Amino acid sequence: MDTVVYYSLRSLARLLYLFPESWSLRLGELLGSLAGRLVPKRMALCRANLRLAGLDEALSGAVFRFLGRNLVAILRLACSDPGHDADKVVVEGFESYLEARKRCGRVILITAHLGNWEKLARLQRRHSGHPLQVVGRSLDQRGADRFLRELRQRGGFTVLEKSRGVRAMLKALRQGNDLGLLIDQRVAPHMGIWVPFFGAPVSAVPVVSLLAKASGAAIVPVFTGIDAAGQERIHYLPELVQTGDEVAETKELNRLIETHIRRYPEQWFWLHNRWREKDLDQVDSKGRRAAEACAAEGDR
Repeated sequence: MDTVVYYSLRSLARLLYLFPESWSLRLGELLGSLAGRLVPKRMALCRANLRLAGLDEALSGAVFRFLGRNLVAILRLACSDPGHDADKVVVEGFESYLEARKRCGRVILITAHLGNWEKLARLQRRHSGHPLQVVGRSLDQRGADRFLRELRQRGGFTVLEKSRGVRAMLKALRQGNDLGLLIDQRVAPHMGIWVPFFGAPVSAVPVVSLLAKASGAAIVPVFTGIDAAGQERIHYLPELVQTGDEVAETKELNRLIETHIRRYPEQWFWLHNRWREKDLDQVDSKGRRAAEACAAEGDR
């Protein structure tokens, strides 16, 4: 079955690449819209998350349409060169990265599951000229995992298995690699700290600050999205000022993620259970007080 899935994905990617890009992306939107009707539980979770974030539930349709479009766009990357369409993407603030890299020799790039994050990684590798490792976990379906790893290798970057832990990340940084981290998903309460996210407490891991402190790396947030005019953009933000306060730095990074999700609300992965109520049931009284303080902070 793994082999069947792998070659099916390769064939699908080639087929999609044969069609004009606009046709393929439109097909993706239609399939995404259909998926929203076929998976009611995911649609319900999407709407619940939007409601919790204080956004209009009606965005759920656009979320699924973009999800389908984005999946097609990522599949097409498997057949394109790393620099394909690079000139069509507007890059803002790249000097933030260049200055940080020149000063520190290694950069931790912080982003989220927003826009086409796979394309962001390959364009970062192409523009910078420096090796990039992105932290992630293997897919459960081995055929799909093989396809995705080859797609990323074609883009000029590699995946550092999340299960290898902080030591492997530090080693990559000390060897002069840049490190990409997507930090917008749920973290088990016993592994993280409570921070406000769209006005509600979520558990977030302070690993970014720990890695930067131990390796001497700079921290540069970067996000991507498609604006209302259809222009794809990459936004490099100013380097995060490291104060040694892991909680404050983690809160600031999550605030920046929230800001850019609000900029492109339909382009974030709202189908992830980021605000899991059971998490609050798993913490002690100290943790609950911290979560309540975060909720109060988010309301201000």
